[in-house]
Amino acid sequence: MIKVDKQDEPSFLTDFKKRKKPKSWIDYNDGDIKSKLKDFMLDNEQDGYCPYCEIYIKEISSHIEHIKPKDIYPNEFDTHDNLIACCMNKNTCGSIKGNRYDEKFINPVIENPMEYLEYDLSSGNIVPIYSSGEKYEKARYTIDLLNLNYSKLSEARKSFAIELNNLFEESDFDYYKEATKRFPTLIDFIKEDIFG
Repeated sequence: MIKVDKQDEPSFLTDFKKRKKPKSWIDYNDGDIKSKLKDFMLDNEQDGYCPYCEIYIKEISSHIEHIKPKDIYPNEFDTHDNLIACCMNKNTCGSIKGNRYDEKFINPVIENPMEYLEYDLSSGNIVPIYSSGEKYEKARYTIDLLNLNYSKLSEARKSFAIELNNLFEESDFDYYKEATKRFPTLIDFIKEDIFG
């Protein structure tokens, strides 16, 4: 999972709220506000990635995810800090999470997920850093809720880790991150493991 560094709410969103006074998320179907917002988040806050599975989604179908579900937290349906652009994989991420949410969820806007999660390179799975306690519970809950160890995702991470083992220079990792647009925290994890 990627830490999302939210920017200030974009002026076009603030202006839309003032003009239209939306009462629910359905009111955002007016015009192209959702696509503008999604593009803004991908370009300015997420580097084009789904924050949950780390698939590069800038050039494929994606949607706006409410971290805290709008049905359960209706006062946050259009709070900028509650919105991220997310992949549309039906087996993982926001699609599988649906309206489920608990305070144990690692919110990538508020917390750095990599303070809770690491990789098992032999399986490609994301695993908790800690073996017990609150941080373990949050990690386990988040992994399960988002189905982050879905077999296709784990296999893709495992194969990618094997590719990364062929890199020998620290600068190669930075270049590879930009060139491949795949699993940026996995690249950082392996780079840190090799170079400290």
